Amino acid sequence: MEYQRLPNETQKKTAELCLKSGADLIVDAHPHVVQPYEWKTVTMEDGREHKGLIAYSLGNFISAQRLEYKDVGTIFKLTLHKGESGEASIESAEMIPTYVHFYRQSGKRHYVIYPVPQTLAKLQSGETYPSLTKDAIAYMRRLEKVLAVHVRTAVSKKKAS
Repeated sequence: MEYQRLPNETQKKTAELCLKSGADLIVDAHPHVVQPYEWKTVTMEDGREHKGLIAYSLGNFISAQRLEYKDVGTIFKLTLHKGESGEASIESAEMIPTYVHFYRQSGKRHYVIYPVPQTLAKLQSGETYPSLTKDAIAYMRRLEKVLAVHVRTAVSKKKAS
């Protein structure tokens, strides 16, 4: 559902159905806000357990939408492994928060995507970004803390069946 920071029951049931059908990775983006991701194990029809990764929403990577987490997205970083038998698997996943900074210059609108942790680290080491205001930097600092917890929010309380 749009603008909801947690997945709804329909999203969760649809993702579980996809996993039970053999999907290893499910990535969504429609809600316009970042929602958590989770590893989930399901029991398939033949009784085997299958583990997959669900990213319920990556948010807005680039958007003119502002505030209430609509000016935030994520880069979904995956580490993949291909075994000797040719079978591929997902080894790890990380959501890197991004901030869509908007400013006007010479009568034109400009949008810049800033990967939050890397940008804050560069600011800390003395790099400057002339278009970033003190308020925007403070917002990114808050985003870094809030989203680190939010993307790991427990979505499912129990193992899927």
